[in-house]
Amino acid sequence: MKLSQHQIQTQKQIMAPIMQQSIHILMLPLLDLQLAIDQEIETNPMLEITETAPNSTAEETSPFQETLSEELQRLMDAPPHPFLSNGPDDDELPDQNQIRGHQESLEEKLLMQLHIDLDDPEKICIGEFIIGQINEDGYLTMDCPEIARHLNLEHSRDVEEILRLIQTYEPCGIASRSLEENLLIQSRHLLNGQRSLAEKIITGHLKNLGRKRYDLIAKELKVPIEHVRQCAQLIAKLDPRPARNDRPICPANYITPDIIVRSDPTDTRALRLDVNDGRLPALRINPLYRKLMRQKNLSPDEKTFLKEKLQNALAFIKSIRLRGSTIREIGEYLLKEQGEFFKHGHMALKPMGLKDIAAALERNESTISRAIHHKYIETPQGILPLKYFFSQSIGNSSAGHNTTASRSVKEIIREFIDEEDRTRPLSDQEIQQRLEQQGITIARRTIGKYRSQLNILPSHLRKV
Repeated sequence: MKLSQHQIQTQKQIMAPIMQQSIHILMLPLLDLQLAIDQEIETNPMLEITETAPNSTAEETSPFQETLSEELQRLMDAPPHPFLSNGPDDDELPDQNQIRGHQESLEEKLLMQLHIDLDDPEKICIGEFIIGQINEDGYLTMDCPEIARHLNLEHSRDVEEILRLIQTYEPCGIASRSLEENLLIQSRHLLNGQRSLAEKIITGHLKNLGRKRYDLIAKELKVPIEHVRQCAQLIAKLDPRPARNDRPICPANYITPDIIVRSDPTDTRALRLDVNDGRLPALRINPLYRKLMRQKNLSPDEKTFLKEKLQNALAFIKSIRLRGSTIREIGEYLLKEQGEFFKHGHMALKPMGLKDIAAALERNESTISRAIHHKYIETPQGILPLKYFFSQSIGNSSAGHNTTASRSVKEIIREFIDEEDRTRPLSDQEIQQRLEQQGITIARRTIGKYRSQLNILPSHLRKV
């Protein structure tokens, strides 16, 4: 074997850092963009926030980068983009802490009850560990022997004792290790006269109960089927996720729409589109560093540093402006094509694909996909993700071509089921027939798929 060197010529597509930054800025939702601006200002001394549009009519060209200075001059003379304009003052907006206030967490409630009941430090330590292992739904994620091993206990008796105590706390069913245990705990506290039968059904017939096979349960327990039905209705009122009503709303779930569509105050029949700037600051090149660039005694390293920072600053400002203009173009296209939806609701939604808007705006589909990523629009129909408007079309037998969006079909199915007779719920085949009466041709298996996506049970499980 011999070692040798060879030269191979290959072609690779490498994305420039400026292009990577532009794509990253385009994908950022509004709140993340505000954070990105703050971080860029901290790392790039060339950038700064300005309250007014800078005046740069008397600027001279840079001695070492004429092209960049011309671009800088053009950028500074241009009027500020509406997407970068300053929003209302902070004093005009209410304090978010005043709006939300402090909401006591589930863990805090459980710990308070624990410290009231116990004074033994070792038992309190066990209880705090148990509370720390409760998940978002209120279930204990570890069994007692495993907890005992983590706490270096010889046996799990103390753990089981503290767990039984915590399971008596509010909310009822907390710290259960399974759905069966959760329902049993709640039935002991809430079902009084039906407790005995409920416990038998929960412990031995939970699967048949979920399928509403009341006849099998009644036959095996040798009780009248009406008693089983009554008990099943009581069990259905128990909460399978005991902690969901005690979890505080996370501030990270707040949504700030990038586009707002509302009625025009001058003409109530017309709609107006606004791009939500979210109080984004207006950015400019720091004038102190611009003066520094004119000095003739700069070293090569200093010139390189300033040139690099200026390039990054110009690219960052350009990326933000490009993001704003792209989102505005998308919003204007939606307002034009989906005007009936904004006025009349979900039933008027038209089918639309990424390629349709990409062709209309003369952009690449990947650019549109990135632009709508994690972005929302505020409409008269509520706040919706931009991806909501991109849905497949369903065949329309009367028109002879695809004119109905799949999301509209889902809303029609939901409306049919909301208005159905609960004692005789609609089957998928009956829903299919009703859709055909409205001129919508759709397969029965597709109706079942849409129903599952809407979290709606089959007809035999909806029957009361």
